[in-house]
Amino acid sequence: MQLKATPTVVRKVFDDLTTVGILERRPRSGTYIRNISTKEFLDSSLVRAWLEALAAKLACQQLTEDQFQQLEKLADQLDAENEEPATNPALYVELEIAFHTLIVEASGNTVLQELAQRHHFITRYIEQHARIGVVLPTSTWKHPSHRDLVATLRKRQPEIAQQAMYRHVLVSTRGLVDLELPN
Repeated sequence: MQLKATPTVVRKVFDDLTTVGILERRPRSGTYIRNISTKEFLDSSLVRAWLEALAAKLACQQLTEDQFQQLEKLADQLDAENEEPATNPALYVELEIAFHTLIVEASGNTVLQELAQRHHFITRYIEQHARIGVVLPTSTWKHPSHRDLVATLRKRQPEIAQQAMYRHVLVSTRGLVDLELPN
């Protein structure tokens, strides 16, 4: 399969993937998919959980009916993919990123939005964790319902939304991180 991309475009994609931590460059050797340590996995899980919990707390009072409908559509697709081991991991990752990004955007907090965009805290986490098989559903583990998370956001109760998102994000660590809830 040929994509007919110019060298400039390919370089830009590799630069972007290196910036977000998916790839690493090794002098005089090449560019490789970067492995993450267990510590980095746990550290990034905690940071993302706190940032997305804050986004959910803010977003639950800002989300419009149109945004709720978008979240519900994404949730239905994610939950359907969650029924069986992920048959299309790339689609699952794409849906996860869209779902979580929409909540950050709805928070109305420009700093959170910039962090998500500039530092890729959603994209980087989901892609890294999918690569090591943590986010994707398997025959023995299912991700918690995204539909339930949307229902919680619809209640428009900031503290409950914050706690639900925190749990939702950290559950993919499967017990490796203490689920101490935000106050």
